[in-house]
Parts: sequence; C-alpha cells; structure tokens
Amino acid sequence: MKAESEKTQTERRHARSINMIDLKLNYPSAEAESFILRDYLKNLSNSDSTGLFSFPSYRGTKETLATAADWLNLAPEISNIVLCNSANHALSCVLGALRPNHTTVLAEPFTYPAFKTLALRCGYQMRSCDFDDDGLTIEGIEQAVAETEGRLLYLQKQAEYD
Repeated sequence: MKAESEKTQTERRHARSINMIDLKLNYPSAEAESFILRDYLKNLSNSDSTGLFSFPSYRGTKETLATAADWLNLAPEISNIVLCNSANHALSCVLGALRPNHTTVLAEPFTYPAFKTLALRCGYQMRSCDFDDDGLTIEGIEQAVAETEGRLLYLQKQAEYD
C-alpha cells in the first residue's frame, strides 16, 4: 500500500479529531472526510444498519405521526396526517389527492414555477386571475370561477419590500 502523503495524514487527523463531514456545499467529499465514512461503515453492526438502506413508510412511522399530531395539537387519531419530505413533495401529495374531483387550479399569473409544473403534470388546467398592485383581486377570482368553475386557488405569499 502506498504511503500517505504528509498532507493526507494531516487531513485524516483533523477529520478524525472533529469527527464531522462538511455538507454545507454540494461537492465531492474531501479525502480526509472519506476516512470518517469508511470508519463509520466499518463499525456498523448488522443490527444498526437494518433501516439505513430502505425507505421508511411514505406516511411516516407511528412514532413520527404521533409526534406530529402532538405538535399540531391534534387528537390521537393520526390516520389523516402525511409527513412530507419537502414543500414540493407536499404540493405533489395535495394535487394528487384533489385531482379526481378537480380539473382547474386558479393562481396568480406569476406564481411558484414548481407549483405550475406539478399541477400541469397532474393534469390540471392552470387559470390566471386578474391582479393589481396588492395581488389577486376579488373580481378577478370571481371571474375565473365563473369561467372555469375552478374551486382550487393557489396563493403564493409575495415578498414584502419597504
């Protein structure tokens, strides 16, 4: 085996001393960080790794659902809670669940692009509502509802600049 360079030895000692992998930036792990991962994997027992290589229930475990219900101050019945991995995942779940009964989504003309993409992929028609300097107008929403019979309205909070 090739002898480690002095720089590699120093990096290895530093990485082990702080026992941390830097995930702040999206870049390949430094050589020093690879030693932490290698040591960790070497020390994993079979019993510790059973859940590491599979996806959890898409809804969450009973424990996580109970924690969510408690945090949201809901009744112990947790069958209506779905834990999501991100805002886009949550939007996708909501759009998928509502699609059988709805065909149109009303929204601001300049709204979150990922929402538009998700809605179109789910088969919704997108309909813009009229707006003014303060956002959507009641008249614009009423007109869009009258023209489309749409009952879903997506609102995106606008940044406030003073």
